[in-house]
Amino acid sequence: MASKIHFQIIESASTFLDPRRDFAPVTESFQVRFDPLTGRTGHFSHFGAIKPQPLDMDKYTDPQIKGFCPFCREQKNRATPKFTPEVLPEGRLARGEALLVPNLFPYDIYSAVLSEHEGLGA
Repeated sequence: MASKIHFQIIESASTFLDPRRDFAPVTESFQVRFDPLTGRTGHFSHFGAIKPQPLDMDKYTDPQIKGFCPFCREQKNRATPKFTPEVLPEGRLARGEALLVPNLFPYDIYSAVLSEHEGLGA
């Protein structure tokens, strides 16, 4: 007799300091799902938290228009999240033109975004 397929799901969470909540600690849940046939995993997060935004395509023809950039020098300290002190005491990691911050929509316990941006600075 054939054995039954067993589906495994691990529920987990990631915590970071959220700029949208005055850098209060926020915990986001995610799942790791295992494919019983291939042994591969898939990570699922933010379960519908991202809503499509309408774009005004006419603005993209104007070279003077610059969209919101959370990683730009004037925005990065107030618009990007921070790691909790247990993970990285200084909150963010900046080296040269690179900035590492936690992902606002994590898909693993330690989920980060690296931005390389000219003039980013520390």
